[in-house]
Formats: sequence, C-alpha cells, structure tokens
Amino acid sequence: MGDYGRFDLSWTGGGTPQSRLSDWLTNDPSVTQVPTLPVIPSISGPDQVCSQTAYFQANTSLVWSASPASLFTTTAGYGSVFTTTGAAGQAGVGVITGKLPGACEANVTKTVRVGTEPSGYFYGGGVSSGQNLQTVQFVTGGQISMFLNESANFTFSSSPAIQLSSYSGRSTSFYLPAGQGVQINVSAPGSPCALATGFVFAPRSVYYYRAAPNPVSDELLVTAADPDQPAGTPARLTNPAADSAAFETTLYDNYGRPVKTQRSERGQAMLDVRDLPNGLYHLRTGHGKDIVTEHIRVAH
Repeated sequence: MGDYGRFDLSWTGGGTPQSRLSDWLTNDPSVTQVPTLPVIPSISGPDQVCSQTAYFQANTSLVWSASPASLFTTTAGYGSVFTTTGAAGQAGVGVITGKLPGACEANVTKTVRVGTEPSGYFYGGGVSSGQNLQTVQFVTGGQISMFLNESANFTFSSSPAIQLSSYSGRSTSFYLPAGQGVQINVSAPGSPCALATGFVFAPRSVYYYRAAPNPVSDELLVTAADPDQPAGTPARLTNPAADSAAFETTLYDNYGRPVKTQRSERGQAMLDVRDLPNGLYHLRTGHGKDIVTEHIRVAH
C-alpha cells in the first residue's frame, strides 16, 4: 500500500502549496497559502447608451468589447472601467462584454439599448398579453395600457388629443375607439439620453405594410401584408391584384429629406439602398390618410 492514505504525510509532506493540506487548511500566517482563486467578474452600468459617455464598471480588470461595432464609437478596451458612446444616427440593441484576461469561459455581459428611443410593452386593443412596443402597433380599439422599461419620469401626450389616464411617469392607458388611430408621444428630457419617441396605435385593417429586412444592406422590400400573419414569416399579400393595395413608400434621412421613393406594383415596392450611407432612416408608407412610419437602419 505504501504511503497511500497517510494523512500525516499529506499534511506536511513535500510537493507544492497546492498539494499540501497544511497550506490549504491552516490559519498560520507564517505558512504560505494557496493563491486566491480568480475573482468572478461582474459589471454594472447604464441600460441605455447614447451620445453622452456611458461608463461601465467592473470589480476587476477585464478585456472589454462592445458589439455590434456599428452601434458604438469605442468597441474594445482593458481595465476595470470601459467607456463608450452610441454611434451617430444609430439605434438598436447591443452587448457589452467583459472577459478575464487569459480566461476561456469567465465572461460577463450586459445588454443595452443604443439611441434615444425608450422601450416598453403594451396590452389591450386585441392584444391579451404584453407585446413589445414597436414604431407602429396594429390594434382593434378598446382600452389600451402601455408601460416603459427605462427608469425615467416620462411625459405623455397624444396626437390627435385623447384622454390619457396619466400624463407623467412610466405608464399610461387610454381608450381608442374602433377604427381610430393615435400617436402617443413620450419624452424624458431630464434623462441622461433625453429619451423621446412616438408610438403609433393604428387601426387593424385588411392589410398593413411590412418592410424587410431591417437592418438592410442592399434592397428593402415593402409589402402590403396580412396583419394576422406571424411576424417571422414571409409577407403574404391580402389581395395583390386589388387597387386598394397600391401605395407609395418614401425613405427619409435624419434631416427629413426624401432619399428614396417608389410606387408599388401588385402590392410590393422595392427600394435600392446600396448607395445610401449607414445610419437610421424613416420610412413612410401608405396612400391617402393611411400612412404608417417605421425606422429603418441601413448597415452595409
């Protein structure tokens, strides 16, 4: 059996501090202790990144990265603090990652929104459970409640003016008659990113307009589509031969200048954006009074 299982030998025997029990278990300061195991990294920082410098703090020095690179002005760094800002004209969801130097798995991440648009969810108007707020929501009317995620004191207004349950805070509700639409404007000028946007609640009709892909790098397809169709499936025309499917779609830059315009053929319109610089654009689609607006990001 030899020395196998001899506690007295393993307590003070040869080897290294990692293999001697006395180095693991003793409180004697004269005894060399096993080096402290690496700290488990953690990071803290804002949930929204915009043109102001955003600071992310870690409990140890990390190798930092921010992705996707198109959303941030600084995408890499090292240390216990990482700073970056949102790229001009960009908006979306990004990830801040911190990694222990030389580590394989010791990563920690934080998801952030980039830009000045708040996020949230709503229910009502034919939506029974919480649904993320988009630029445009299609509803059937009735009582609608909306909630914002960011910790800020928002101001609410509507266009056209309707009665709101609250005009400040992080939530409000309202009654929308069937067939009527409204834009709820929200702003928090005192927040670090001066959050502001408008959410449109449009009446659900026989069709609506779907633009894909978004972000887009070459061609943007705008389609008059079935509003009951799941968002992740290809657009399905309600009646491509009908005159009511005819519409015009126009892409505007951040200065409000039209940069692309196309009339539909059989319920579809294609915009070629290959010659446009990267950035956030505004797409207006429809005909007559039925106009909807959507944010489109061009990223080559």
